[in-house]
Amino acid sequence: MKKFLPLVFLAALITGYLALLRLPYHFYREAVTTGVSSRFLHLEKMPDLFYMGEAYQISRMMGINSDELNLWEDLHFNDFEIPFPVKHPSFLVTPIIYREAGTHRFGYNILNFEKEEINRVIFHDKYRFRLELHENLIFSLPVFERTILRRGLEQIWHDLYRKNIFRSAYLKEPEWLENLNPMNIPLNDMVYDLFILSLRQKYFPKNTKAIQYWPKKKLGILEVESNEVKEDKPVRYLQELIHFPVQDQVHVIELRTLLEDFPAEKYRQRFFKNIKFKESYKEASIPLYSKFQKLDYQDKFTPTGLLFLYSAFSHQKDSKSFLRQSIQFMERGKNDRIYLDPFYRYGYDLYGSNFSQIINKRVETQAEKLERKKREEEDKRRAEIEGREVDVGADKFDSVESKINFFLQNAKESGEPEEESTPMRLD
Repeated sequence: MKKFLPLVFLAALITGYLALLRLPYHFYREAVTTGVSSRFLHLEKMPDLFYMGEAYQISRMMGINSDELNLWEDLHFNDFEIPFPVKHPSFLVTPIIYREAGTHRFGYNILNFEKEEINRVIFHDKYRFRLELHENLIFSLPVFERTILRRGLEQIWHDLYRKNIFRSAYLKEPEWLENLNPMNIPLNDMVYDLFILSLRQKYFPKNTKAIQYWPKKKLGILEVESNEVKEDKPVRYLQELIHFPVQDQVHVIELRTLLEDFPAEKYRQRFFKNIKFKESYKEASIPLYSKFQKLDYQDKFTPTGLLFLYSAFSHQKDSKSFLRQSIQFMERGKNDRIYLDPFYRYGYDLYGSNFSQIINKRVETQAEKLERKKREEEDKRRAEIEGREVDVGADKFDSVESKINFFLQNAKESGEPEEESTPMRLD
């Protein structure tokens, strides 16, 4: 019996060696198919769609023709140059401003001639794209860390949206005698695949339906469940999240497109082809406002004029005076509430007033009402003083402005009582 012990030991040793060679494949398959939670790696089991990247197909409907270029204009809105149908008879653009999770979102609707929404564009918060290798111990091991970093950020970004893990040859364990050299085990490739999955788990929303990559502009595009799914309604819109990389920042844009609708698909394709990054800054509103001012007086009150005004406002969202003037200007025209209501809500939410000059539409808090009363009274006094002829000495004032300030200061020091006010609220 003893003479067989070496053979038994050798057989056990060979079996253990072969099992050890298969262990990485087993770990990889388990991490992909069921998830894994250990001190080396935490990876949840995600829906099957999270494992399948693919190329983006921009054309979803045949027969889409280009319009005359003079019907469109690329305007600087937020951080992008975006195509807008400034003179297109088939489209109408209306603003979107709403509060979500303590932050105001800005965007716009594209409506058809029946005022039905056919496209919606919302600009969400941007985020910093970081590899964060230290979050899982396996990725921070020097041999794997070097391999991941050697791929480069551009390749990682491509694989994040394009790589199909289900097509990996490593999901199938090799035959027992197929690979006897441990140096031939593709550990680096396996760990890289798991790293890509960890990024998808971190950055992609749970309601992702498809992961796609458009190489022309290096855009990552996620198709997500339409809002109608949450409301248990028939799905009528394609809903996409566009991940637009700019250095280490990723800008997120939500695009909704009415399904099986030629005008909606037409705008969607033009949006993708024309959008360009252009960082927002305060002075960017000047050329847009200049275009608005150059319009004929009547055209300023049309959707075209309001579009220029809204684009200019997108670079001065924190300017109280710009918001007030925009609202009060729009009220001078016969504009639909779909233009004014977003500004009304934004003004009240941010400053306690919708800044309406129409008395029966004005909504404001007590504090804002007192401030408005002061401002109106000061304007009234200023107008009176400008027309006042008072001899207080030839050298008393250097200018008309200094004269006005002198009388205003005297009025304030007189201590005139302020009118009582009661708080108001939005319905």
